[in-house]
Amino acid sequence: MEFKNPLRRAVVVSCIIILAGVIIVIAPFALGMDGFGGGFALAAGGVFVTMVGIVSAVVYGLLARKLANILTKENILARWTYSPQQWQQYTEQEHKTDWRERKGLFLVIAAITVIVGIVFGFITGDAQFAIFFVLGLICFVGIVAWLTATANYMRNKRHPGEIYLAKDGAYFSGQFHYWGGPGSHLESAEYVEVPEPLIAVTYSAVALNGANSYNVRIPVPPGQESAARDIVERINEAHRSL
Repeated sequence: MEFKNPLRRAVVVSCIIILAGVIIVIAPFALGMDGFGGGFALAAGGVFVTMVGIVSAVVYGLLARKLANILTKENILARWTYSPQQWQQYTEQEHKTDWRERKGLFLVIAAITVIVGIVFGFITGDAQFAIFFVLGLICFVGIVAWLTATANYMRNKRHPGEIYLAKDGAYFSGQFHYWGGPGSHLESAEYVEVPEPLIAVTYSAVALNGANSYNVRIPVPPGQESAARDIVERINEAHRSL
């Protein structure tokens, strides 16, 4: 059965956003609205929506093309499938690792927030606001960390155990990780044996809030350990040649 490229849907949605933005730009003048009575403001909002749609369409279009190269085996290093038992084991272990990492980051942020709150309260003399700020930010960060870890866990449970792996990216569990294009950078790729054989990839990619770092842990099926080591070396060679 042909695998449908999931990013093409994002391109279609982006095109719909572009169309909606154009309609918002045209509508005030087509309906005879006074420009200074809200027409210009509405049109400006439409221009913003249109630009967001264009940027999204370009970005997702490029990613969809790259993913198509992987899904059609033009640039593939491995296509692995896992038994339900293997995938379940990976899902549970990945959830524990993911939550442990996020909990560690949460504790660091919480400690920094407490220090900043103490300093702020001391300088301003407003202890009540400082306490409110510290507790509010800690609760917000904690909720975001829990929701993200839970969403990743549920996504792994929902998707089948299958992966497409290339030198510049990987698609598995409903996500496309791409570290070979403009704005992205491969930080490291290594073969890990403990607790289970994994290909661990760390890369950074540009997002709206700056450069984000991503950790991708790809389970290695039994009997594919040698192939996994070779794949890691080929990924690193491709990165060094850039």
